Amino acid sequence: MKLVATNLKEQMEIASNEGWDALERGEWAGAELAYDTAIKAARELKDALAEALFRSYRGEARRGQGRADEARTDIDHSLAIAQAENCLQIVAHSQFLLSELDTDAGDDSKAIDRLLKALDAALECSDITTVEVSFGKLGLMYLDMGWREAASECFRQALEQSG
Repeated sequence: MKLVATNLKEQMEIASNEGWDALERGEWAGAELAYDTAIKAARELKDALAEALFRSYRGEARRGQGRADEARTDIDHSLAIAQAENCLQIVAHSQFLLSELDTDAGDDSKAIDRLLKALDAALECSDITTVEVSFGKLGLMYLDMGWREAASECFRQALEQSG
């Protein structure tokens, strides 16, 4: 059901919700279109952090469509905005997403570096969700490399964070 927005902020919120729903269903093209709308509204509203977040999600939608270069451009832009705005939560989120792209490209070393940066930012701002998933992914990568003790420590940390 399409809702009609009565103002730009509502339009942005509706588009972002539609984008999130499409991402969850794996409807990458629909998510991309919804986030295009949300990004435009965020820019008109001069809401840099909303733009950064929506760009990261559009990047995920593009990654889902196999468009890694465009996904990286979006997420790099998201990271740059988040750093300029000093928003550690979006920095952590963007670094994690970039690590996924690095893993997809077979660059485990770069992915690990990104995960460590995501962890630093997430720990600094108490973003427990990003801490958990970053430790979990780092543990899996270490396990694949045969580093069992390091992997075990990462898994232990992820479980500790989850309470």
